Amino acid sequence: MQVTDAPRRHVSTRQLAWLEREAKQWQDAAIIDSTVRDAIVGQYTAASDARRGMLALILVAVGMCSVGVLLLIGYNWDQIPRAARLALVVGAVAAAFGASAVACARRRLVVAETLAFFGALLFGNAIWLVAQILHIEGRYPDAFLWWAGGVLVSAWLVRSQWVGALGSALVLVWVAAEGELTAAPSPQFLLLWPLALAVAYSLRSSLMVRIVAPAAALWVFFAGINNSHSALWLGSIALAGCAMYSLGRWHEPDGRTRRAWEASGLIVLLLVFIPLMITGVHRDIAPGGGTWLATIVAVVATIAAGAASVRPSRTLADDGVLATAAATAVWTLASWSGLSGSTTGFVIAATVLFSVLALVLAVSLIRTALSTGRVADLAAGVLFAVVFLGVRWTSVIENLLWSGLLLVVAGAGLLAIAQLWRGRAPRAVGRVS
Repeated sequence: MQVTDAPRRHVSTRQLAWLEREAKQWQDAAIIDSTVRDAIVGQYTAASDARRGMLALILVAVGMCSVGVLLLIGYNWDQIPRAARLALVVGAVAAAFGASAVACARRRLVVAETLAFFGALLFGNAIWLVAQILHIEGRYPDAFLWWAGGVLVSAWLVRSQWVGALGSALVLVWVAAEGELTAAPSPQFLLLWPLALAVAYSLRSSLMVRIVAPAAALWVFFAGINNSHSALWLGSIALAGCAMYSLGRWHEPDGRTRRAWEASGLIVLLLVFIPLMITGVHRDIAPGGGTWLATIVAVVATIAAGAASVRPSRTLADDGVLATAAATAVWTLASWSGLSGSTTGFVIAATVLFSVLALVLAVSLIRTALSTGRVADLAAGVLFAVVFLGVRWTSVIENLLWSGLLLVVAGAGLLAIAQLWRGRAPRAVGRVS
C-alpha cells in the first residue's frame, strides 16, 4: 500500500502513541498485517513535546518583541512621515505572509501556520491603521467583513484550522456589528457564511463549524429585530436552531462535524427558549407582521428539519428536536395567521408548550447520554433543565411554598440523574468517547 505522497494528519503525541499501541494489538490478533499497520500509522504525524515546548517559547518571544516594536513605533507615530507609516503597516503584513510562504515551501508547516496567524492579525491591524493614516471614514462593520474574508482565504491557502477559527470568529463579530448598526439583513452574509463553511469542510475543521454556524441564527435575529412583535421572528430563530441540529444528521454518526452542528443548534434553541417560556413575550405577540426573510427562513428550516427524519440511526435526542421543530412550526403559523383563538388562552397554551418542549429536550438529551455515554449530551440536557427551572422559578419566586418545592424537586431530579450516570460508568469501560 503506497501512502508516501498522501498528506498526513496532525495529531497530538498522546493520540499517536495510542494509535500505535492499538495497531500493534490488531497486528498481534492477526486482524491486519505489518504492511497495513505501517500504512495506518503512517497517515498521522505528531510533533514531540520538546519541539512543542520550543515552539511555544519562540512564539512567546516573538509576541513580546512584536508588542515592544509596536509600542516603540506608537510612541513616535506622529513624527513618522505618512509614506513611512504606510510602508510599515503594509510591509509588516507582506513580510509575515511572505515568510509563511517560504516556510511552507520548505515544509516547515508549524512555522508557516504560526506566521500566517500573525499575518492575519497584522492584516486586521493594517485595515484600521491605513484608514486612520489616509483619513478614510466608512462603516466600521465593513472592516470586519474584509478582515474575515482575507483571513478565510489565508486559512484555505495555508491549510490552517487555527487561522480558519480566527476567520470564523471574525464572521461572527461582523454579523453582530452589522446587525447592531443596521438591524437589517446584510446580503454579504449570503457570500461570507458559505465561504466560511466551505473552508471549514475543506480543512475538516469541526471547530470552525462550531464557531461560524451560530452566525446564521444571529443574522436571522438581527434581520427581524424590528419586527419583534411577530411570531415569525422568534419562530424563525428557533426553527433555524432545529435545522442546524438536523444538518448533523447528514454526517457520520459519531463524527466531530456532526457534533458541531448539533451543538450549534442546541445553543440556539437554549437561548431562544428563554423568551419563549415567558408569558409576557407571548402576550406582546400580534398576528401578522414579520419580514420576507423570516418567512423564508421559517419555511426552509422546517423543510430541512423534516428532511432529516428520513436519515437512519435516530436517537431520542433527534426525535426531541424533530418534535420541537414541528411544534414550533405549528405555533408560528397559528400565531402569525391569527388562528390562535382566545388570546389569553393561547398565551397560556404557548407558554406551557415551550416549557414542555424544553423539558422534552432535557429528558431526551439525558436519556441519549445515558445510553451512549456522551458527556456533551448530558451537559446539554442538564442545561435545558436548568433553563426551564430558572424561568419557571422566577414566575413563582414570590410564593415561598411553590418556589421552595420547585427547587427541592429540581435538586432531587439532578441527584437522580447523577446517580444514573454514575451507575452506567462500569458499562462505559473500554468505550471510546
